Amino acid sequence: MTAVLLLLFAAGPSAATPASLPEVETRAAQELRQIFERIGRDAPQLDPALSAAARTLALEALRSSAPAAASPDAGTVAEALSAAGAWEPRPRVWIIRATPLEAGLAAFRRRTDLALEPASHAGLALVGDVDRGVLALVLAERKAELRGFPRRLKLPGVHELCGELRPPLAKPEVYVTLPAGHVEKVGSRAAPGGFCAPLPLRSAGRYAVEVVGTGPGGPEVAALFSLEVGERAAVASSPPPAEPATVAAARAAILGRINALRAADGIGSLAADVRLDAVAQAYAERMANEHFFAHIAPDGSSIDQRLRAVGFVYRAAGENLGLSGSGPMAAHLGVEESPGHRGNLLAAGFTLLGIGIAQETLGGQTRTLVVEVLASPDVRSGDPLGDAYRRIAEQRAQLGLPELTRSSQLEVVAVEQARLALDGGDPRSDEMLAPERLYHRVSQSLHGVESTSADLFIADDLSQLPRSRGVADAHKDLVGVGAVRGDAGPGGRDRYWVVVIYAGRH
Repeated sequence: MTAVLLLLFAAGPSAATPASLPEVETRAAQELRQIFERIGRDAPQLDPALSAAARTLALEALRSSAPAAASPDAGTVAEALSAAGAWEPRPRVWIIRATPLEAGLAAFRRRTDLALEPASHAGLALVGDVDRGVLALVLAERKAELRGFPRRLKLPGVHELCGELRPPLAKPEVYVTLPAGHVEKVGSRAAPGGFCAPLPLRSAGRYAVEVVGTGPGGPEVAALFSLEVGERAAVASSPPPAEPATVAAARAAILGRINALRAADGIGSLAADVRLDAVAQAYAERMANEHFFAHIAPDGSSIDQRLRAVGFVYRAAGENLGLSGSGPMAAHLGVEESPGHRGNLLAAGFTLLGIGIAQETLGGQTRTLVVEVLASPDVRSGDPLGDAYRRIAEQRAQLGLPELTRSSQLEVVAVEQARLALDGGDPRSDEMLAPERLYHRVSQSLHGVESTSADLFIADDLSQLPRSRGVADAHKDLVGVGAVRGDAGPGGRDRYWVVVIYAGRH
């Protein structure tokens, strides 16, 4: 995610008795606490890692400029946080260049926007001298606690990341962007005090690691950091892309970047869709007007409901949210840096893209919100059973097995079982499709059967039917598919309940 960046400059007359750097830094910390307490918020806790990152940013601002130090496009903030051992996905950064030093403290004291949003942790650093200094402040609302994890590793391997999500977030999911740009979801296990996940750092290069939790607002990035394995590779710096002047130009630029990523990964391009643009734009404007940033709106609606409300029928859908104080391209670059969001961008199943862009003003500062809606339309054919059989034939061919014979007798049984599952609203097939019961039912209508097996699925599109266990059984030579469509239980609305039965004859 992209930091909200505020770049400040202060100048004033020289102080009669200049304070030392440590004195000013101590007074700035006291001022920060008072700013929060004055409006009834808990003051953030000073954090060593965030303070180390703040010092890196302050030194960069002293060497070059505040914009160079705090540019989200150049990745300076994210790099400083990762190198310092921090993991905050959405830090808020203020950089004050002051001549003399006391003028910077006075400018800091006058800020009325530091505590507009809650912050649990802070980093504060001041560098320079009494005549010319830089004060850097990093604020963050911490969503997770991670145990110490090195940001530079000499040798590749699998290394375990452990941590704990802060309530109300739960259900940790871990994603890793590999050096080649691919995204891998890592399974996690419960551990004392939280979770642990083995990170697949199997080759030299740069990795991005993300922990996602689910809360009242839906999925949320709780932690994000980068690390390097092996020797640091020289990376040619390139200027950040210019911010487009119009929404239409921004949509075209973002679509171009996404399709370039997909092409590099050997994945087909996304096409712009005006219906998805409208859904994304409406949600971006709603977040800006109501001042929230989440996949689930305050009324509980999600991307699924937003698409259904406009009659968009889809097989799969995903949503990315970006936020930046610089513009839509900077917000999208933050999306690219998030492994979970990048996984959406590189999902081969998506074919269409809609983009929404809105601006929000909070505390006198303007920031840009970007919503990216990715989807695959429902293109069900007029022959869903034929789609299912063609899918099974493709799967058999991929396994190097002979094509199965379609059996009308097995279809009758499969339809019966699918109807029972739908009527019962229970996709669990253990009892209905128990081997003994299934064999008895099939053998009543199909003589010479030696063995049977079956699987039950709930699907939107039978041409994308998942692989059954039985499809890989070389001893089976018959197949029957039964599909009924309806609304029930956990299956959702207007979906196929599908039973696939395989049989082997003497």
